[in-house]
Amino acid sequence: MSSTRKILPLGLCLFLVVVTFIITWEGKEFLDETYMLEGRFMIVNASASEHRIGVTFPSGKQFEATIRGGGSHTVEIDDTGEGGLQVTVDGTPRTKKNGVGYVTGINPMMVVVVGDDHLSAHQVIPGIAPEAP
Repeated sequence: MSSTRKILPLGLCLFLVVVTFIITWEGKEFLDETYMLEGRFMIVNASASEHRIGVTFPSGKQFEATIRGGGSHTVEIDDTGEGGLQVTVDGTPRTKKNGVGYVTGINPMMVVVVGDDHLSAHQVIPGIAPEAP
């Protein structure tokens, strides 16, 4: 009887630790998606004319949209894979072998800027001021 009284509180404590861990993990995931804008990609057409811009992620997922000159489009994509983005403009590849930017399994918001002769990708992390040029 004495050993049962010692094991019961220990088991209850272990159960509470596991439940607390699971709730915390799920809460963090919710906050990342809500406040870090996880998985959101903004594609900006910095040229003066309309272009059909396509982005292929390392996982093989693709996104393509016609974006007017000076316009943008935001897309939310899960399971991006890890590596560089491949970008096409009007069906013509604009990136080299390694791609542009770098995505991982957990991404804050990313902005891909496509211009007439410029292509860049930047992560946007809320609460962190960008460096001055």
